[in-house]
Amino acid sequence: MFRVMRKNLRLQAFKVFLLVFVGGCCGSDFLASQNALARELLKNYAVGSPPAIDGKPVVVEVQFALGQLSDVSTVQERLEMKGWWRLRWTDVRLRWNESWGVSYLTFGADQIWVPDVVVYEHVLHNEMFQAGVTIYPDGSASISKPQTNSIACPMRLSAFPFDHQRCNFTFGSWSFDGSIVDVVPRRVDPSTFYEPSSEPVPEWAVTDVSIYREFAEWSLAAVRVVWRNNHYFCCNAPYPVLIFEIEIYRATQTHFSGSIGPLIVVIIIGFFSLLMPAPISGARPALSVTILLTTTTVFFVASSTTPQSNESTVVGRLYNAAMVMSFILVILSILTTALNSIKSPDPVNKDRLLDIFRQHDVDGSGSLNTVQAIDALASMRMGQKEQVQVMKFLDKDRDGLISEKEWLPIGDLLSKADARATYHNSMIEWLVRL
Repeated sequence: MFRVMRKNLRLQAFKVFLLVFVGGCCGSDFLASQNALARELLKNYAVGSPPAIDGKPVVVEVQFALGQLSDVSTVQERLEMKGWWRLRWTDVRLRWNESWGVSYLTFGADQIWVPDVVVYEHVLHNEMFQAGVTIYPDGSASISKPQTNSIACPMRLSAFPFDHQRCNFTFGSWSFDGSIVDVVPRRVDPSTFYEPSSEPVPEWAVTDVSIYREFAEWSLAAVRVVWRNNHYFCCNAPYPVLIFEIEIYRATQTHFSGSIGPLIVVIIIGFFSLLMPAPISGARPALSVTILLTTTTVFFVASSTTPQSNESTVVGRLYNAAMVMSFILVILSILTTALNSIKSPDPVNKDRLLDIFRQHDVDGSGSLNTVQAIDALASMRMGQKEQVQVMKFLDKDRDGLISEKEWLPIGDLLSKADARATYHNSMIEWLVRL
């Protein structure tokens, strides 16, 4: 048994030796062929010269793989995105025969010509690392450049926190016009790329979001691309560019639960406070003031997450409406409490009523006519409406004369008269008289 095990171990060790030896020899030959081919191709190679032939421009196919929206600043009006710019073109100076036994070569970006395509509107540009360029026997070249780009993006915040933002940026060659370098979208399989479901998928799908990672506060709605030629006063030839539009919308759950929801609840509670019973204790004004203070507190908390802007936002408009409504509730609560709590300042006794009666009975007839009775009522601060009502109550026999017996029951009416009960507060009296 042990002899068989030793025999198997020797056999495995011999196989490993053959693989290492043969693979090392072949690997060394392959690397040697690659190095020799690379030296041959780079002889007399002009790095700064685009590979245009017979007056035809070099066609650079562009594909943008969006990885993440790493930052959206509404204050600085800036969008930061991470992704890969994938470029393909053909350099006829780098073709070789397959007899070399080399299927591809990799060059550094500083060894051969690479398109100088950039984002025109970038505020900050950061290339994560220097990517290599892969060359194939037919001269086709490709590179995938990982970059972080910060672009200027004007923000419209009138609909905050239900806002959609659209950020546009231009991608094209910085130095060469369309007669030398033609920038076009890369033809790819459109089924793997992101386009709005309501729009037809184009044949040229230049944006790849299959590796996109969602951003916490913002969600990606759409990525659109327009391919066109820009013309400038300096030059006759056009500059082909790709114009990207990234549409994003804000996640509203946090803002709704943290600011909009509480403001709506406070307003509803304020209106329900008017359904409380007669506010003799003054609890209704106290609750209204509490609602006003709560509204202010909620807005102060919400302002920490509200972007600074000269535009009026949804949260700001809702807060203004809540403050106005809270102020109205406070005023209504104070008025209803004041109107419900008014009382006659002093009771009208029998002796005083008799004195008033006798003072206005100038002819000593023992009765007051209509003019004398109205003057007597006015002396007790009774309004015109109340005077008419009292006169109808007193002159029951409709003879136009009021006797002492008919005059004395006026005491109960005077204690209930609104104008008399409120004469101590001119504002309340004015409101009651309205």
